[in-house]
Amino acid sequence: MSLLIPLRRIPVWTNWSRSRFLRRFRDGIDAYFRAVRYEAFPFRVIETDMAASLRRQLEGDLMRCRIAVAATERVSPLRLAPGDQEGQVVRINVITEAFQLHRYNLRREDLLEVLDAARQAYDDDRRAAWVRTANPLYWLGMALDVVEVLPFLPLGWLRLDWRRAARSRPGRAVRLLVRAGAVAGLVVVIIRVAGLQRVALDAAWRVYHGAARIPSRFPGP
Repeated sequence: MSLLIPLRRIPVWTNWSRSRFLRRFRDGIDAYFRAVRYEAFPFRVIETDMAASLRRQLEGDLMRCRIAVAATERVSPLRLAPGDQEGQVVRINVITEAFQLHRYNLRREDLLEVLDAARQAYDDDRRAAWVRTANPLYWLGMALDVVEVLPFLPLGWLRLDWRRAARSRPGRAVRLLVRAGAVAGLVVVIIRVAGLQRVALDAAWRVYHGAARIPSRFPGP
């Protein structure tokens, strides 16, 4: 189990699910900004009842959206915006601040561009996702990802950050050792299974040749 499974390693159904989610989330964001009202003097954003209802629905999906965009590893949700001091520039995550963009002089198009680019990344990877999903070695690698983080899961029961522990330098060493041990154990199992299969084939071969030497009870003319 990877700490954050990147786009290039997810199966095809996860690819498809995230692509549909990003489209639905994008449509919801667009509907929200169409529902709000703007006043120019002084400038302010007024949420209508419809906009407030949409915001409450979309806020629950913000974390899922951040994960889907981060997994692409090529789409950045950060945009430059003027800071509080003159000449200062700050980086704003347009997903986290989706409903406060006007405070940073950012437009809704800045957010929609991020969502469109992320969805396009998933669509571009769809064919490769089909190929790796059908590859048994892909699933072996996913199984090893799960095994290598098992020693850290008890930390979560103690309410500690097991993901941070797994990302640390000692944690990476432990994960490497666990993965190596799992691979070695798998090799031993394969060798033993192959050995048993060879024994069975040898026994069948001997039975066949032994039966071939037994004279038939119904000899021909």
